[in-house]
Amino acid sequence: MPPRIEHRYDSEPADVADLQQGAELAHEIAGGTTAVGQPAWSTSQHLCGSAAMGADGDPRGVVDVRCRVRGIQNLWVIDGSILPEITSRGPHATIVMLGHRAAEFVA
Repeated sequence: MPPRIEHRYDSEPADVADLQQGAELAHEIAGGTTAVGQPAWSTSQHLCGSAAMGADGDPRGVVDVRCRVRGIQNLWVIDGSILPEITSRGPHATIVMLGHRAAEFVA
């Protein structure tokens, strides 16, 4: 079962009120040119590092340089979670290349 990540964007009433006030102000500034619909909360965060790759002896490293989970045979992690740090730009291309390369390790 994959982990469930809850960002809790709307769990604090004061935060929701602040966001609503900000949205109303933005609508007021933009005038009648903007249609306001139902709020939709999402993220553009690129979650990385929860199973970071590290060199031998690195206490933060969950996977080795071949994407194998340390201490568990026949288990690989091949996604953005192995990136120890977020890239300076969106990580999509990096993750695609990582998957392409790591497929050779698993095959």
